[in-house]
Formats: sequence, structure tokens, C-alpha cells
Amino acid sequence: MNISFQKNGAVLSQALCSILFCLYSFVFTCFYQANELALMIRRLTDGIQLYLNRWVVGLLLTGLLLLLQRGLLRLMGGSGHRLYVLSFVPSFLVLMFLSSFTGIAPFAAFLPKLGTSLVLVVLAVGLFVWRQRRNVDTETEYNPMFFLPQSVWFMALLMFAAAYGGAVPAKLHQQLVMEMLIKSGNSEKALEVGKRDTDADSALTSLRVLALANEGLLGEQLFDFPLRGKSAAMMPNGKSVKWFTLNAKTLDTLFVVPTSHDEYITLNGLEKWAEEHKLTKPAYDYLLCGYLLDRRIDVFAANVFRYYPNNNELPKHYREALTLYMHQRTNPVVVYSNNLMETDYQDFQDLENKYKNRTERINALRSVYGNTYWYYYNYGE
Repeated sequence: MNISFQKNGAVLSQALCSILFCLYSFVFTCFYQANELALMIRRLTDGIQLYLNRWVVGLLLTGLLLLLQRGLLRLMGGSGHRLYVLSFVPSFLVLMFLSSFTGIAPFAAFLPKLGTSLVLVVLAVGLFVWRQRRNVDTETEYNPMFFLPQSVWFMALLMFAAAYGGAVPAKLHQQLVMEMLIKSGNSEKALEVGKRDTDADSALTSLRVLALANEGLLGEQLFDFPLRGKSAAMMPNGKSVKWFTLNAKTLDTLFVVPTSHDEYITLNGLEKWAEEHKLTKPAYDYLLCGYLLDRRIDVFAANVFRYYPNNNELPKHYREALTLYMHQRTNPVVVYSNNLMETDYQDFQDLENKYKNRTERINALRSVYGNTYWYYYNYGE
């Protein structure tokens, strides 16, 4: 076989594998795992800002992983073009394990997918080596293009294994993305993260509350989103509600409420502060929405006009809550009437009474009234 073809074919095959790896590594680190890597760097530096953007981090990691591949290739010696693609295996494994060391979740949370991916890689390596030995003959040994399709398929499998094994649990990824957006002043974009999901956790609830408060929309849109944890999930507490990058002192600034260095703001603390001090709008919206999340509509009704003396300025969910309150109490502490809300609530009740089966009723109400306080009060978690 022509020596020039053999040499050029080997170069082409190796160059293609290298390009595929570099592109994948760059996309993996700059997009797929960008926020997780930023969290890892932040924790490794103990919060010191290094001003490394994701492009720099992506290029550095890709370069280091390519050096790892070249080093392994030298150790492999004279294996030739046939086993060149195997030199990328450790680099792909490093990418796969990166997420588990970011601190976003305990290592045990990654074990099931990591284990599956490792088994897949080991089986693929074994099958690849077996096929190379089986296909070796006088012609294929000197024809580097013969092994190119197999190398590309093997690279594709390594890419899948790295993405699957390194996948961060969806809720944790959403939380990290939301925190990064809020921290950069993009609360509006943060609210779009997971908005169409049907479930949530306490941390996501706290971040949605914070983002809405930043936008001045807490009383207007809170129940447009999936929520969990009632008022206890509105603020970080270091236990059931933890933030990765945001500081709990963010709320001190938002509320203008002084606290000690290691003390978390709570709804009860906010109530006590309100007895002697004037609250900021975010603070009293937190307080009122906390009452609604706990379904304490009597306390809500007794306090809402303290902060919203003008009926025309009441946010949507406050109007809904007061309409519900008027229907549930024979001796209300306040009197409220809104013709449009009355009509909507009557339609809600009519649809509710239309279905005897609870599951059918919930599904029907969610599709029409899932973004109302009425639905949350009766069927929310």
C-alpha cells in the first residue's frame, strides 16, 4: 500500500478524533457544566473571585485534558493508529467525574449513573480492542481509514457516557442556574427556569420568591409557579433550604433588617420586626405571602390593608385571597368586594363541582386555575 496514503490516512483519522474531543470538551465545560464548574472554582478558592469566565475555564480544561491524552499516547508506544482513540478514555472519564466533585451534591448521588457509565465504557473498550484484533490482516493493518468509522462510533459512545455519568440532578442544576442569574441581576430570566414543571423543592421555592421580590411581583405572580414547603421554604435556614452561591444576607439588604452574622431571617422574626419598624415593600410582601402559603387567611386579611390601604393597588393573589376569605367567613374582620374576582371565583366553584372524581377535578382545575391562590389553597401542597 502507498506509504503516503498510509501516513496521511493516519493523520486524518487522528486529527478527526482530536477535533471531536476538543469540540465536545469545550461545549461540555462552557455550556453543559459551566455553572457547576464555576461553583467548584468558587469553593476551591473559598469564595475568592478569580474573574475567570467560562470560555477561559473551558479552554484551560480542554488543553489540560488534551495533554493528558497525548501523555497516555506516548505511554502506549507503538500501538499505532488502530488504538489511537483509546488514548482519549481517561480524558473523557475526567470530564465525567467533574460534576461529582463540584460540591453540588454528595458523591453518593452520582454513583448510580457513574457506575452505569463506567460499565458501559469498560465494555466498549473491550469490544473495540477485540474487533481491532479480529479485523487485523495484511490489508487493514496498513489501511488507517478502515478503522475510522469504528473510532468515530467509539468517540460518540464516550461522549454519551460522559454526559450521562456527569449529569447533575435536574433540581440541583435548576437551583444553581437560578442562583447564578439572580446573582448577576437577571431575576426575570431566573423565573423562567423550571416554570413549566409541575413540581418543585424548597430551595427552588425560596429562589422564586426572592426573584419575584426583586422584580416587585411577589403578590402578583407567586402562585404562577410550582411551590413546595409553605412559608418555611421562603428563606434559607441552613438545613432544609440551602443556597449554593447566594448569601443569606441578601435578604438583610432586601428587607433592611439587621441580623447577627450567623442568624437567618425567619417569618416570625419579620413579624416581630414589623411590630416596631416600617417594613420595605419586599419585606411586607414576604410576610403577606408567607401567610398565604401557610393558608392563614385570617391573619392575612387582618394585615393586608395595613400595607395596601388602597384596594386598587392590591396584587392579583391578594385579591384572590380576600375573595376566598369573604366566602369562607361569616364574620370577616375586613370587608372586600371585587366583581371581576367574584365572577372568576364562581366559575372556579362551578368547575370544581362539575367533577366528582378528585383526580379529574384536580386536573381540570389545574389547567384553568393552576396559577391562582384558590387552586393552591384547596389543592396545593
